[in-house]
Amino acid sequence: ARPSIMQFSSLLAFTEYLPITAMIEATEPVVNPFAAVVIQLIITYATKIFIHSGLSLLVHGYYDNVNSGRFTPTSSGGDLLVKRARQAHENSFEALIVFAVSVGLAVHAGVGGELLERLSTAFVAARLAYVPVYLAAFNTPLSIVRSAVWGFGFIACLRICYHALLAIEVD
Repeated sequence: ARPSIMQFSSLLAFTEYLPITAMIEATEPVVNPFAAVVIQLIITYATKIFIHSGLSLLVHGYYDNVNSGRFTPTSSGGDLLVKRARQAHENSFEALIVFAVSVGLAVHAGVGGELLERLSTAFVAARLAYVPVYLAAFNTPLSIVRSAVWGFGFIACLRICYHALLAIEVD
């Protein structure tokens, strides 16, 4: 037999017990979910165009579109910052996909209103903080902050999916 919707939602139920869940769901709603998807799309491309390409121009004096991701184990200083900018851009794509699918699922399931706006706002806030934190995270304490910021946004996506699964009517 195939798994039921309730079995899938129970997989995400653990998020109810995370201390950060209350904070995420209490976020003051600022953006609607569709605007939040567009904002994440802008963050994704702005990270590439302005940050990754811009840092490459500053560090190297040019942008090598053929070898933009090539780094050696001896890369240091500015090269590492350019590499981190590329990684932040790539992570932004991953986040965009997860968030857009979560919002689409929630809207299809009929989840809307203030709850979805709160979760979408929490996600956007996390992603706006993520890129600068990712660029600065050259040591263990800052990498922990980076992971926490990433987790905040990811948990917001999990909560969106959880509420969507609960809203789906089972035949």
